[in-house]
Amino acid sequence: MVRVLTCFIFVCLSFFEVHSESAREYFKFAKFSLDEREYSKALDYINKAIELEPNYVSGILLRAEINFTLSEFDNVISDVTRAFSLDEQANNTMADFHLLRGSAYLKLNNPTNALKDINFSIGINPKNAQAYFLKGLINSENAIYFEAVENFDQAIKLDADVSEYYYKRAELKKLYYKPIPGTRIYESIMTDIQICANLNPNDFRPYELKCDMLKLDASFSKADFINEMDAAIDKFPLQAKFYSERGMARVLSDQYGAALSDFTQAIQLDINDEANYRNRGLCFHNMRKYQLALNDYSKSIDILIKKYNVSSADESIKKVLGQTFNMRGMTNQLNGNSDLACEDFYKAAKLGSKPGLNNYRRSCNVYN
Repeated sequence: MVRVLTCFIFVCLSFFEVHSESAREYFKFAKFSLDEREYSKALDYINKAIELEPNYVSGILLRAEINFTLSEFDNVISDVTRAFSLDEQANNTMADFHLLRGSAYLKLNNPTNALKDINFSIGINPKNAQAYFLKGLINSENAIYFEAVENFDQAIKLDADVSEYYYKRAELKKLYYKPIPGTRIYESIMTDIQICANLNPNDFRPYELKCDMLKLDASFSKADFINEMDAAIDKFPLQAKFYSERGMARVLSDQYGAALSDFTQAIQLDINDEANYRNRGLCFHNMRKYQLALNDYSKSIDILIKKYNVSSADESIKKVLGQTFNMRGMTNQLNGNSDLACEDFYKAAKLGSKPGLNNYRRSCNVYN
């Protein structure tokens, strides 16, 4: 009887040992697949490992990593939380997985829980640049700008080779400091933009930000600005904004034909940006091609009305819609359509456009 019992125990131990070894083999396959960016295959392998060994903490944490790459953020949170509940030491020492869970919370728009995990991660490992970067994003979103700048500063101090850190710091400084050209802050932003572009030459965003910064500088000539946009377009020929910006610079330089070409190219790249239709309409208006101008203004108005119907509380949409009705009204007037012009001026006035109201009073009804 004793011998039989001993054999039974041996068989049970052997059974669990085989399953344990199999779970670890699946773990190795999953890790290899993750490194090879075969994420679905990695998930299949790690699920098999956890099926064999449900409390396999390393396996559960690896699955959290895999799920993050697959944007399954709820599953990331669930797995990390489960692993930490199984292993208190992991909870108190694994800064990277607190950061992973915090990142998942942030992706799910839960900054409160994200910040708890990020701060805990920093407490374990105060030299993790990504943790400070994510904290900076949260503080920036919560309008705690000075602390956010400090967070980005610390991230860059710990890891100076990540382009995104410089981009976000430059973007935030532009918003927070409202820089004046020629000042130290302005130049520091331009430096961040240049470093970002150097670190990641394929990212068009620093070039967009540089464009916005240059527009703040009244001493920067329109010709030089056009040259900057030429270079940006050569590098990123599929980015509509660069054509739009060059088009506006050409409008301000009275180069309506060239501007027309730019706005047309921008429209081909982004058919839903109403500003390009409105600005191309302005070009047609100034070239006295009134019917073509009216077509573009109408297209711009149609897009704006759809946006306004979705968000009528957005004063910026209301203001631009009023301006565009007024612009179409002036073109209708020059095109000999006084009734349509007055209808447009009236709509512009109802939307709060003072030029629209003045045009209505002057041209349509002196008593209103």
